[in-house]
Amino acid sequence: MGIISVLSKQLANLIAAGEVVERPASVVKELCENSLDAGADTVTIEIKGGGALFIRVTDNGCGMAADDAVLAFSRHATSKLTKEEQLSGISTMGFRGEALAAISAVSKVELLTRRKSDEEGVLVTAEGGEVSQPEAVGCPVGTTVIIKDLFFNTPARLKFLKKDNTEAAAIESFVEKLAVARSDVAFELIKDGKSVLLTDGSGMKSAVYDVFGDALADDMLPVDYEYEGVTVKGFVGRPEASRPSRKMQFFSVNGRVIRSLVFQRAVEEALKNSLMQGKYPICALDVAVSFNGVDVNVHPSKLEIKFADERKMYDAVYFAVKNTFFDDTQRPTFKLPETKAYTRFDGDFEAPVQTELHTETPDYSAWSYTKSEPVVAAPNVTDEFTKQMEKLKAEVEKIKNEAPQKTQPAEEKVIVQEKKIPDFRFVGEVFKTYIIAELEDEVLIIDKHAAKERMLFEKLKSGERERFTQTLITPVALYLSKEEKNAVTDNLDFFTSMGFEIEDFGDDSLPMRGVPSDINAPDAEAMVIEAAVKLLEGRRDATPDIYDDIMHSMACKAALKGGQHNADGDLCALVKELLSLPDIKHCPHGRPVAMSMTRSYFESRFKR
Repeated sequence: MGIISVLSKQLANLIAAGEVVERPASVVKELCENSLDAGADTVTIEIKGGGALFIRVTDNGCGMAADDAVLAFSRHATSKLTKEEQLSGISTMGFRGEALAAISAVSKVELLTRRKSDEEGVLVTAEGGEVSQPEAVGCPVGTTVIIKDLFFNTPARLKFLKKDNTEAAAIESFVEKLAVARSDVAFELIKDGKSVLLTDGSGMKSAVYDVFGDALADDMLPVDYEYEGVTVKGFVGRPEASRPSRKMQFFSVNGRVIRSLVFQRAVEEALKNSLMQGKYPICALDVAVSFNGVDVNVHPSKLEIKFADERKMYDAVYFAVKNTFFDDTQRPTFKLPETKAYTRFDGDFEAPVQTELHTETPDYSAWSYTKSEPVVAAPNVTDEFTKQMEKLKAEVEKIKNEAPQKTQPAEEKVIVQEKKIPDFRFVGEVFKTYIIAELEDEVLIIDKHAAKERMLFEKLKSGERERFTQTLITPVALYLSKEEKNAVTDNLDFFTSMGFEIEDFGDDSLPMRGVPSDINAPDAEAMVIEAAVKLLEGRRDATPDIYDDIMHSMACKAALKGGQHNADGDLCALVKELLSLPDIKHCPHGRPVAMSMTRSYFESRFKR
């Protein structure tokens, strides 16, 4: 007798439920997507006990007839697909017809629904996969689904659920993402009787403020970009709003909430050299693309999708974010906590001994700048990036693509226009580190090292600053491991292009006879070793990332140093150059180069 047998209907349903219903958040996801497919513009979610005890999702969608309400609990029963060809261009949130069948197999379900044309509604109940006959009831237009005692008949699944607060947090996280992705729909989430999220369905800007909060939303820039038939809309946070994790990166495609490494890498690459290490940008981006260019039928919970042209999707998001920040000229502002005004002290105190201070004020009038000079506008960021990539390819024989190549949209051109440097007055320097400059209605406090470092870095990348090699009187021996040595010798052209002169005589060490100008020998030695390690960690050929790392180090070593005395003329020239480059706001390590304090800020603090 054979050992293979057909599973019972009950066991098959429990197995299917395990694929669809992973936790309470999975139930909420499936029910909300059904509501959106029903045309609802208002969805209310209520949970208790982390969703394991009670979930209720109510919408004002089209509702169902009695026969459809019963049939909806059958496996693979759906109104969204009728032909095989439709699988190549799915436009609905759901399409498999598994949600209610899977949910009802592991919980107790009540479904109330009414169409606008019906005088009364329908009630259908299900428990453990067993569905009741429909009953006539009174209810509003739309559908309400109530889930009780999730996993009541599968104790093994129930014990793997986390604490109620953790499960509730997972539900909140999904509803927040959905509220932003479908900002045309009003959502309300009620947790244990308390409303924790409420959106009005008036658009993405309103949803972003409701979800991210006013403080973070104020530091986010609107994104609206079209690239080869792909439209990217939403908001992306400035570098100062970055977070220590990626939990506040929201991505959706055609209104469907997804997880996407492609979009994640595109956003982070676009903001590279503006973020501090260990920080990640926040964003809420919805990408609109032809339904035929997306395959959503590749993941049990449809959270991951495939693109027909992944490179184009990467480029669209990359350029959308890059151009958004290229157009942003606002510098970070001081945000100090409010303090109480000083009050009069009526007690007795001993008058302090007054000492005369040196009050002579240096004359900085010679360092003010008032003449407006026309300058060439910064080139379009996509042109600049393409130019840099071509330079890198010319210096290295072959660069293998790890990520999709960032190419310039054909229709974009460099526009040369006159741009005026704002009038400013050089006030001075404090702590031998921070420059103070007065503009018309604001004061800039500039970190001289960070500002100079960033400007040098951009010049090195663009080739505007030549890379000279200074020959060492006494060569430095580089002692490397066998693997590190091979990584260096395999990329000698790369190191030469960066200003290093390294020879390979086949010995245990490599003699370094020349180093980049402005870099001393010990620093250069450390840079070579660090580059060798990075070459081993990644690919064995030099990549743009390693070029950037070397140029970071070169700019950092050559820049003005904090605590170092510099002539006022040099500092004034630095201010002038910085004001001519409004797109420079962060150093290559992600620190701000300047902070702004407006006239109105001073007046409010001094109660004027």
